[in-house]
Amino acid sequence: FLTVRLSFISTQKNSHLKKTFVFLSGALIGALIFILIYGIYVLNPTYDDWILASDGDNIQHYLGWIYFRRSPWHFPLCLTDGLLSTGPVSCMYTDSIPILAVFFKLLSPILPETFQYMGLWALICYILNGGFSAILMYKIKPNIAFSAACSVLFIMYPPILQRIFFHDALIPIWLILAAFILLLNSKTQWKNGFTPVILWSVLCAISVTI
Repeated sequence: FLTVRLSFISTQKNSHLKKTFVFLSGALIGALIFILIYGIYVLNPTYDDWILASDGDNIQHYLGWIYFRRSPWHFPLCLTDGLLSTGPVSCMYTDSIPILAVFFKLLSPILPETFQYMGLWALICYILNGGFSAILMYKIKPNIAFSAACSVLFIMYPPILQRIFFHDALIPIWLILAAFILLLNSKTQWKNGFTPVILWSVLCAISVTI
């Protein structure tokens, strides 16, 4: 019994290591593709010329962040002054990625006067798009090379290539990929019944705050 048990634990550990490697391989591919297409200049938080020079909605998103950063704290947290004459409005309506807007506003006192996180957000999405797509493909066919190759198709999905300059809140298809992964995991695969509830709740909360 002990031998079988140890063998089972060893198999489980190897499985987790393989899945971690699969995720990291897809994430690395996502990061490389992002840098090859957009370069590294968009990652400079003090460089906003690429946003202001674009003809997409990124200017609206960036200005929403600027107004939110300069507004006093309200409750609910994302309310912003100066956008409407009738009173504060949530930065959600400017597509300023509320979860990041709140985080960086907390750090605002130590941040430079000019600060943009749109480039960082896009890189994070490309990384997670690659990682989660690789995991999803690995569940369909447990082959690391196959999973890594298929992740390129998700990373290079044409609407995502366009959205970075227009609707960056729509880049994270990793939210949908994560939902598919959760759906493919039956309840029998979880250690307890609360695990899927917690994971679905976290995923929904992240989606709402994006």
